[in-house]
Parts: sequence; structure tokens; C-alpha cells
Amino acid sequence: MPFFFMILLLAKGDTLPHFTKISIQGDTIDTKKLKNKVIIFNFWTTWCPACIMEIPGLIDLYKNYKDKGLMIIGISLNEDAEDVIDFINKNKVIYPVIMGDEEINQIFGRILFIPTTFIIAKNNIVYDKFVGYRSEAVMEEIITQLLNK
Repeated sequence: MPFFFMILLLAKGDTLPHFTKISIQGDTIDTKKLKNKVIIFNFWTTWCPACIMEIPGLIDLYKNYKDKGLMIIGISLNEDAEDVIDFINKNKVIYPVIMGDEEINQIFGRILFIPTTFIIAKNNIVYDKFVGYRSEAVMEEIITQLLNK
């Protein structure tokens, strides 16, 4: 009998599975503790022009809405964590960033295009998934709607 690996491909309407990771900045990210928050998971790399263009908007959103229930978690798909640390410091990224790994691939599915962004509603259900750049205004419209529910 063949052995199959189950790969979860997180899609709109799915429940975010529980996982715990330590961010590059040393924060513990525990999805159980993020219930009742709107969460943005943003997959990116330091060499992706669209990702670099999107990050300042994510920083602004985090500054403006973190105290209102927004959590942003960057997930770097770089191979070298040192490149990510340098980028975070240089660009003053203030939200937690974790490194993508096999567990993240199992949860979200293989990310083939970057940036890719998952927006999770307060009830831990995937509200939407974006592939490619999205402006701060587009994301702000969605998160304000979700924060007010």
C-alpha cells in the first residue's frame, strides 16, 4: 500500500491550523493566542520587487491597527536568515517575521508566487488569499471591515 503525505492547502473558508513558531525577532507566534484578531500572513523574500514595494504599507497598517486587533506576520521564503535580519533592520520592519519551513509548507501549501498574502478573520477562518502585490488601501479596506465584525 503506498504511503501518502497529506499536504494541507489553506484556502478561503478553511480554519487556520494551530502552530507555534519563534520569529526572527524572538517573539513566540502561537496561533491559539491569536483568536479574536485579524491576521495577515505575508509570504515574501528580500529580492522580490513587489514584496519590497508592499512591505511599507504593511508596516503602516500594523502601526495603525495593531492596538485594534490586527496581527501581521511576515513569512520569509529566503534561504539565509541573515539576509532577512539585515532587511528587517534596514527597512524597520516592526511586525514579527518567521522563516518559511516544511511545517509552514504543510499548512499553507507551497507558495509558488510572491508576494502571497492570507487574511484570517477573527474566528480563525481564512477570509481571503492574494497572489501578487496589493496596495495598502486594498488591505486596509478589508481589515477595517473584518475588525468591525
